[in-house]
Amino acid sequence: MASIYGFTLKNRKTFQGLDWQGNQGDLCYKGKKVAWYNDSGNGGCSR
Repeated sequence: MASIYGFTLKNRKTFQGLDWQGNQGDLCYKGKKVAWYNDSGNGGCSR
């Protein structure tokens, strides 16, 4: 799994949005969950 500055994306799920592939998952820092990542794939910004 890729790691950038100690951050990794775990439990990643992919699905088809309106514009492209969407992604969701847990954002972890040094193995501890710190946030939830959501890109709905509908042309807007990621949250």
